[in-house]
Amino acid sequence: MTYIQPLNRKKSLNLTVTPKAVFSTGTIYVSDGPLVGIVQEQFDYADMINRLYGDETGSEFYSGRSGFIENRTRNLNWSVNADLKYELKTWSLRGWASVNNNRTGYSASPDAKVNNWRYNAYAEALWQNSRGWEIEGRFDFNGYSGFSQGYNRPDWLLNLRVAKEIKAFTVSLSAYDILGNSRSFSHVSSAEYVEDTYRNNLGRCILVGISYNFGKWSFLRKSKMESMEKESNL
Repeated sequence: MTYIQPLNRKKSLNLTVTPKAVFSTGTIYVSDGPLVGIVQEQFDYADMINRLYGDETGSEFYSGRSGFIENRTRNLNWSVNADLKYELKTWSLRGWASVNNNRTGYSASPDAKVNNWRYNAYAEALWQNSRGWEIEGRFDFNGYSGFSQGYNRPDWLLNLRVAKEIKAFTVSLSAYDILGNSRSFSHVSSAEYVEDTYRNNLGRCILVGISYNFGKWSFLRKSKMESMEKESNL
């Protein structure tokens, strides 16, 4: 569900709130302990089925005598996102915040329950003028709670960018990870698996860029089109 509310008459200040919830449940059968292994040279399929499953009704399997027990999984994932955006002729200011909670319970192993929290927010400012100058800054915050030891440390990321349009070219100077706090890995914990992902990371650096724009879309034409869209309620 998404709720959008203009906060002023010009509709230049807008609030967007998006709550979301997903619930799922299912039943699987898991081993209640070590089971008798299978010897390849002596393997007999009919004997294995009779030992693990029993008769046509699954007398051994569903009774628990085969070593498997019922495990019912319940998973609830919910989140709330809030976005606040303020647009002027040359300025665009934006703030965004989100909280996400993932809860999972297991009937066969109550102590293995999952209760993870993620807190994310960012604030960004963009300034543009008709002469082709552009200045942009963004600050990100990511917080974690409920994960295993070593994965609950928050991180901050601050980036700045200055660019100038020169005819069909754009020259830019960017400062990335000014606080030196970016992380090179991500940690995912869900009902079915735990995943760690490591990636290459530039870390704190200054980048100089140059780009060529095909089919030039000038700032004045862009502003005029946005004004027309607002007037037409597009």
